[in-house]
Amino acid sequence: QAALLKPCAFKSFKLKLHWRSSRPSMQSHSAQPQYIRMETAQAKASSPARPCLMRTFELSPFFMRRMFRRLEKYQGDSQGNVPVMLYRRCLRRLMDMLDPEMSLDTEVFGDRGHGMSMKWDDVRRAIDKGHSPKIPLSCAQQVFVAMDDFQTSWVGVGWYTIVNIAIAVNIAIIVAQSLPAYDAWQDEFSTALSWCAALFVVDYVTKAFCVVWCPIALFDEVWILDHILPIGERQSLVGDSLSTTKWQRFCYWATTATNVIDLLSIMPNVLSWVMSGIHLPLSGLRILRLLRVIRILRAFKAVGTWVTTLQVLGEAFFSSLGAIFVLVIYILLFSTVAGAVLYQQEKAVNGFSDVPEAVIFVSEQFTGKSASVTTSLLSAIVLANVGLFKVIIFLLPINKLKQASQASEKRFAELDDMRRQIDRENDSRLRPKGLDWASDFQCPVVRVRVYEDASSGQFVASTGSLNVPIMESTPIEATLAVPLHGGRAQRAWGARAEVEIVLTWSPSGQAGLPCGDLELAITGGSNFAGSSTCHWRVHIEAPETLYGARASAGWQSPASLCGGPRPEWGGDAKHTFRVQWERQETPQAHRETDEERFRKQVLELLRQQASQISELQEQVSKLKR
Repeated sequence: QAALLKPCAFKSFKLKLHWRSSRPSMQSHSAQPQYIRMETAQAKASSPARPCLMRTFELSPFFMRRMFRRLEKYQGDSQGNVPVMLYRRCLRRLMDMLDPEMSLDTEVFGDRGHGMSMKWDDVRRAIDKGHSPKIPLSCAQQVFVAMDDFQTSWVGVGWYTIVNIAIAVNIAIIVAQSLPAYDAWQDEFSTALSWCAALFVVDYVTKAFCVVWCPIALFDEVWILDHILPIGERQSLVGDSLSTTKWQRFCYWATTATNVIDLLSIMPNVLSWVMSGIHLPLSGLRILRLLRVIRILRAFKAVGTWVTTLQVLGEAFFSSLGAIFVLVIYILLFSTVAGAVLYQQEKAVNGFSDVPEAVIFVSEQFTGKSASVTTSLLSAIVLANVGLFKVIIFLLPINKLKQASQASEKRFAELDDMRRQIDRENDSRLRPKGLDWASDFQCPVVRVRVYEDASSGQFVASTGSLNVPIMESTPIEATLAVPLHGGRAQRAWGARAEVEIVLTWSPSGQAGLPCGDLELAITGGSNFAGSSTCHWRVHIEAPETLYGARASAGWQSPASLCGGPRPEWGGDAKHTFRVQWERQETPQAHRETDEERFRKQVLELLRQQASQISELQEQVSKLKR
């Protein structure tokens, strides 16, 4: 949960614009060019950068959007307007949960026109200006956040990896201990299990000690939303205290499902250490250590969208626990009554020694086990009712699960929509103005082919493409890193080879179709395959015209000055393409004059008269015969 609230340093948009200090953002001939890395991998703009250790607690735009969405449902209109005072009150309540002593400038969160209501755009504008609350964390809070949520920092990733390796080793050893081939390794297995158990105990005890210094709002997002704006069934929480005691924090943390599992998994080891002098049969409790494997499932939220389905099923099952409990009671009651009847009717034939055995037999019928042939009519009626009743009795929890699944799917779909909205907003905020052509698929493109020098005898080219701003009416200068695929320049593994090209577009000032000078200069490359003796040439095809032979005008650069992973080209490795697109005139239809129209009419009359004369001649010839 805390991963949604950690510091947000957003990545770049779809084509990944990366800024380097040596290449500041400029768009003029007198300044250094903008550096653009043309990549096809899509980056999540809502994914925050992971620090080494989370030292400040900052509300992310995604969480702020969720809070605003909750306000829209509570007292918003169809236009998405929310009262300014209501939003400021909820924001102040949130700050009181985290740090009541921290001051907050609520004036920055308001309507741009100083109205009584505000929209999400007003909140987003304040966030982009750096007014998102930032709360420094104490040492205990930093340790707890790192150990509780691996996505908050690299220290958390390292600790989470160590714990998961210990879990895998623990399970593998338990399996290996049951195999006769590893009987000689029992002492080593016991030592390894003891070390794994010690690691699990340190993990649980450390978090249990640090959590008392952490507000609940630091690790439970649902608790935050319920107490910021209690709506619906949560309205009773409006009078709850926003601050909690150390004992309340520990009890709340210890009673969550994941922490209960962690506690149960270490209980066998703790009891064996505490009661080492007392011989108690604790071997049966060691199977509880396998419960800790469920902890690994917490990492699945970062590996794919199918995990959403798993979360939906988990929420639906948790929401339907009441119906499932009622189902178990129904089965138990009916099995008790039917088991007593079967015991009286079938004990002599089927060998029911007592009523509990008959009850177990009836319970198995509910779970799908086929019944044996009965010897009395009453027993047959009882088992027939079991077959009919088990279909009806399962309708209640199935319908409850279906409704809960639909509600969970709707909630996750809403969260996905908000996450995509934040991604689009971050993309728009990070995208430099005037560089939309770099990510426009309809922009004219230049084909780039890189191959080894002819002297080496290799001609398998690595290909790539880059957009060129010849449709723009303003001068543009940029350095583009064009990724290559295939060919000799591509490594067997690792990053893709890239060639850096300095682009300079100088339009001629003529409005309409592209016209101007497009200069492309090859400066260097990176991640190239081959040794230092490999020299490379670059072949570029640019659309100087829209039609004709110059529609794919080609140019080949000289060989690179050096080889290796980072080849370089000299100052002569540049070429200027004369772009001059011309409008293709369609031939116009010939317009007839009055004299031509008169001649056409006269000729038509003459043809009609000639046809009539020929018909009269045929009729006269027939009469003569």
